Amino acid sequence: MLVTILHHTLKELNDGKCLKTFYINRQKMKKNGKCPIMGRITIDGKACQYSTGYEIDPCLWNPSTGRAFASGKILDVLTPEEKADIKRLNMQLDGLMAKGLCSYSLVYFVNICNFEYLCCIVGDI
Repeated sequence: MLVTILHHTLKELNDGKCLKTFYINRQKMKKNGKCPIMGRITIDGKACQYSTGYEIDPCLWNPSTGRAFASGKILDVLTPEEKADIKRLNMQLDGLMAKGLCSYSLVYFVNICNFEYLCCIVGDI
């Protein structure tokens, strides 16, 4: 059953029913020149935004991928420590994405179980 739920969740992600993206809020730039990284979850057209607690220099953000730049000329001027920080940040964002997928799968699973339980009670199954 879990495989079916994960398959359903991935199908909904691919169909656009459940989207999880990251973006930076340039209007809330901090004094240090960095912008907060925000998350947005959209399920069936209803969006919810939240702060990830991370921040980044806007010139290091790739809006098309929703992640910090992982390669390219822009990274040539960074120190190895800064490059490692960017890699770590992208891994943390990947972790948040995975948590969101697991949470969505769990909610879907609970709803299916409750529906099956309800059907058993009323005798539809």
